[in-house]
Amino acid sequence: MKNNQEENLAHPIPGIIYQHYKSGLYEPIYVATHTTTGEKMVIYKSHTEGTIYARPLKEWNDEVEVNTNKEVIKVVRFKIFSADDIK
Repeated sequence: MKNNQEENLAHPIPGIIYQHYKSGLYEPIYVATHTTTGEKMVIYKSHTEGTIYARPLKEWNDEVEVNTNKEVIKVVRFKIFSADDIK
């Protein structure tokens, strides 16, 4: 049950730290395939807690709406973390 749209999605890079839009830091371990659905899943861990998570690749690459004080904006769910992001 391979999804052709999934083929075009960017895969996160193992060993690179990503920042979640809510500020947590995560490291992808690998992209796995769900045994029943064939959906690509990102297996990743919390950089601070070490907890392991799985999230559909499509969600990893999604944009989410964030309500600021002035407006609702779209941001990427995960972006590559840069030390320049520390304020």
